Amino acid sequence: AGQKILKKCIPYVDSWIVSYHTETNSKQKQLCLDSILAIHQEGKLASVRIMCHSDFEKFNECVELEKTLSQHNIKYELKRMGFFPIQ
Repeated sequence: AGQKILKKCIPYVDSWIVSYHTETNSKQKQLCLDSILAIHQEGKLASVRIMCHSDFEKFNECVELEKTLSQHNIKYELKRMGFFPIQ
């Protein structure tokens, strides 16, 4: 139902801000990514905030998402969450 509603709303909104959270479950993350791509495919501006965690696994997920967004030429920014040790 979420994607059907989104597709009906896309024509009426010029730009979108989407926050991608790695702490959610895999179904929610996939839905978020699908929504970002649907917005982009309709020619609308999607600005994505990747909520990047210091946890190694979640950090790697952020890196993979960056690659995907870059391949589609979708703007994004990283927002650090949690403690990032200085190396």
